Amino acid sequence: MDSFEHFITWFLCLAIGVPFGLVGCFHFVFPETAWGMYRWWHGLFGSDPQSIAPEYRYALAMRIVGLTLIFGGLSICGIPMILDFF
Repeated sequence: MDSFEHFITWFLCLAIGVPFGLVGCFHFVFPETAWGMYRWWHGLFGSDPQSIAPEYRYALAMRIVGLTLIFGGLSICGIPMILDFF
């Protein structure tokens, strides 16, 4: 059963935590590009967020989203590994 738990731990880390962290790094390092992707996505449905709130501080918001995703990915990878030691 111990090897099954290790498999689940590494699966959670590699399949969920690492992509979260990578998407978070993208949001943090390239906030203008990430905001452009949001604008493109909402433009498909006819609602441009930049026209709804032109004073929106998108760079700060994208960096906060990036940090949240990075910490979420680290916790998804770290918590099962920390609990594995106890």
